[in-house]
Amino acid sequence: MISISYILCVSSVGRPAPSITWYLDNKTPSDYSDDVDLTINCSSSTVTDVTTSVLTITPSNTYHGAHIFCYESNGYGNILSDRLSEFDVLSML
Repeated sequence: MISISYILCVSSVGRPAPSITWYLDNKTPSDYSDDVDLTINCSSSTVTDVTTSVLTITPSNTYHGAHIFCYESNGYGNILSDRLSEFDVLSML
């Protein structure tokens, strides 16, 4: 059985409308240089200067204990999500 997770990120109003990028923290919270860009696995839409992005991911054992977060930018400012999703992946032997 394959389990798929959907994680939602909604931006604040921005002009121009923000773009959203998704990252997997490589279990080093204070070091962003090793984070993995997951944006290829998302779909985004913008309505009235608010961007909504949905990340689709199939967790594996390598994600256990890792955090996923979204990052918003519109060229004038950046916002890092204030909530991190932590994966608790149970493996079946």
